[in-house]
Amino acid sequence: MKHSREDSDTQQRSTFCATASLRDWQLQAMCRGFAGDPFSGDLFFGPENETKGQRWRRERNAKQICLQCPVSRFCLEFALRTRQRFGIWGGFDAREI
Repeated sequence: MKHSREDSDTQQRSTFCATASLRDWQLQAMCRGFAGDPFSGDLFFGPENETKGQRWRRERNAKQICLQCPVSRFCLEFALRTRQRFGIWGGFDAREI
C-alpha cells in the first residue's frame, strides 16, 4: 500500500496535535500560580531536609489541590508515562505511583 504526501501531512499534524495537547493540560492545572508552583519545588516537591510531619502536611495540602483540579488525570498519566520519581502528580506522591 502506497502512502501519499497527504497521508504524511496528516500524520505530522496528528503528531503535532498530540504533542501540543500534552502541554495544554499543564496550562489548565490548578497548581499553577501558587507560591508552591509544582516546578518551583515549594508545595508539590519538598526539600530534602523536611521532617516526616512536614512532608505529610505538605503532601496532604498538595493532594487537596489535585482533588479539585480538572486535569489531574492528565497529570497522573504524564507522571506514569515519564516515570516521575519525585513530587505530587495527579493527587499521588511518587511512592504511590
